[in-house]
Amino acid sequence: MSHGADQPRFLVASDNDLTCAPSVIHGTEGRWTFLIQGPASISINRAVLVDKGIEYPAVRIETPTPRSAMIDFEFSILNEGDDVDLMLYDGSNEPTQFKIRVVPGHKVKPSERQLGLVRVQLSPWTILYPLHGFRGEGRRVPHREVADLEGDSEFIGSVKAMGIETLRKIMSRYAEDDSMHWDDRFERYNHYRCTQLRSYIFHVDSLRSEAAYKELFLSLPKVEKAFVNEDRKKKPKK
Repeated sequence: MSHGADQPRFLVASDNDLTCAPSVIHGTEGRWTFLIQGPASISINRAVLVDKGIEYPAVRIETPTPRSAMIDFEFSILNEGDDVDLMLYDGSNEPTQFKIRVVPGHKVKPSERQLGLVRVQLSPWTILYPLHGFRGEGRRVPHREVADLEGDSEFIGSVKAMGIETLRKIMSRYAEDDSMHWDDRFERYNHYRCTQLRSYIFHVDSLRSEAAYKELFLSLPKVEKAFVNEDRKKKPKK
């Protein structure tokens, strides 16, 4: 986990009912995305990340829903342990300010990642995912649409707020229960842990940092773990 014990998962600006996630930024990532939620998020027209007087203006602001904004930054290396200021402007005199903690960079470098996806382990039955079946359907169904899902409305709403439209269950033929399944190929039973069976791949914007999406997912109550996948084909040979 990247958060310190004293670092909240998300930040709240009570004066205008806005929340900011994640509460951290990876100092060596070079790009980052913040999710701002609340009724005033749609009014944000400018954002700046400030590090010791150096300003990094937002390179993109998108509003996936009427109550959310995804704000993207590009920056130089930030010092681990420092705080940087996220300043949000909506045309009023006073900006909304959040203090963001700088934490170490992710162990999987951007050049070695599977781009455009984040692997997430959810609490039991957070989403009711339609299974892909046992007779080849899984090969014909690459994913499910977030808009079609049922389950925990707060979690699904947060996924929509991030602009994520599709996902896939990692073991898409099996329900989430800890269980045994017969393998015809090897004529044996395989034991699948429930944690494996409630793991999902979320397809994210490949122009954004996968590490930022990982931290965004970790800010959600129904998320137990989140991972940036390594692409072993890209790993440098020793």
